[in-house]
Amino acid sequence: MDFTSAIDGLTLLLSGVMIVLFSKGVVFSGLTQQEQSYGLEKPTFIVGAIMAVIGFVAIIMGVL
Repeated sequence: MDFTSAIDGLTLLLSGVMIVLFSKGVVFSGLTQQEQSYGLEKPTFIVGAIMAVIGFVAIIMGVL
């Protein structure tokens, strides 16, 4: 079996989760204050969430 798309999906999922955690201030909380002052908290969260969802779907499609 070829798990290339599942591995790509895992990479996207982990990247998306890290971006979501970054936007919520769990990771690198000092940078999040600057991000909030520019109004980038919500767009960063949306991008991370979309990446995580696409990664999850790619994992499911790669395994099936």
